Amino acid sequence: MPRKKYDSKKVNIVGRFFEDLAEAIFICERSPNDEGDFHIWKDGAGIGLEVKGSDNKHEFRLPLHQIEFFKNISEGFPLNSFFFMLFSYHNPIIKTDSGYEITSLSQHKKKLAIRRFLAANMETLFIIDMAVIDLLFAVCRISDKSIPLHRGVKSLNIRPRLLRSLTGEGLTVLSGGNIKKFISRSFVCEMKFRPDLLESHIMKFSIVFVGRPKEVEGVVKFLSPRALVTPKA
Repeated sequence: MPRKKYDSKKVNIVGRFFEDLAEAIFICERSPNDEGDFHIWKDGAGIGLEVKGSDNKHEFRLPLHQIEFFKNISEGFPLNSFFFMLFSYHNPIIKTDSGYEITSLSQHKKKLAIRRFLAANMETLFIIDMAVIDLLFAVCRISDKSIPLHRGVKSLNIRPRLLRSLTGEGLTVLSGGNIKKFISRSFVCEMKFRPDLLESHIMKFSIVFVGRPKEVEGVVKFLSPRALVTPKA
């Protein structure tokens, strides 16, 4: 099978979809610079948010230079804390008439079809505290060949399966037994997502917060009333 070629237009459509969704989930504002995608300033919170997306069969790729920069700016000035919003969606493998295996998303070329697919297949939003990202360096691989259209940029590659383990014993193991330092909170989110006047999606997916107790409780309270969020049983 020929080497996969990334469609930069599709990559941008997918990225913008998750940014728009993040803006609908939180009471936040777009960052005016490169200090993450969004900021939460209400009540002096000073929280930064960076959005990434990946399907369930691939890794989240977090550029190392971004991690270092966001860490430095979230230690009291100009921000107090920082979270990565990692959107994971289901993307089944299918066979073409020629016998090649491709992802389901590969079938869709137009913007609206791509966004409908993402809305229908959204699974879990992981909201991960920067302090937890630091711990993931011990269990995740680093690559300079993983980020589409940006080969040579080193990234921390995180599998969604690993993040799911952080809601249970995995968090205890990752924290070296110091479980009191971190918590995980899981919710079910149901919402009508309207990124523009001509587009509307009924969505239901999980939200998992992982981080230091104070930081997690600090960001949870800024969930938007547009998203009906209930604790997961």
